[in-house]
Amino acid sequence: MKYSEFCNIVSHRLGLKTITTQKIMDIIFDTLEDLVMEDNHEVTTPIGRFYPVILKERIVKHPITLEKHKIPARKTIRLKTSKCVI
Repeated sequence: MKYSEFCNIVSHRLGLKTITTQKIMDIIFDTLEDLVMEDNHEVTTPIGRFYPVILKERIVKHPITLEKHKIPARKTIRLKTSKCVI
């Protein structure tokens, strides 16, 4: 399911405009991201656990030109879904 489809379903159930629902969901996910990245700790929600992960540096090939590119190490967020969601 795409993000826009999910926003449409939520906005229909809440009786709000889709744009309003998208803004609210963007604020929620941005806040979760800020909490996890700044404090470097897990955030537990009813849908699961968000935690920071450091991805290693790697080298990838462009599929058409076969040119090698170096992707630097970076910090990202992972979600481990709770059992009630599955």
